[in-house]
Amino acid sequence: MFDWYVKPHLDSPSFPNRDEAWADRLAASVDFPLYLLDDDSAIRVHGDKVDVVSTGRWRLIEPGG
Repeated sequence: MFDWYVKPHLDSPSFPNRDEAWADRLAASVDFPLYLLDDDSAIRVHGDKVDVVSTGRWRLIEPGG
């Protein structure tokens, strides 16, 4: 249904390995859009539009970017 992927818990104390180094490793290896969300962020989909609702930190990794 979607051509992108979500990885939650960026910089979460409950998931100490999900830090910027982890995000950078993922960025180097994906060939699809990837949203990395902290515990204060969510994805909102309306029709063909996607955006992030957040009071925290999140990151979008684009293929080749």
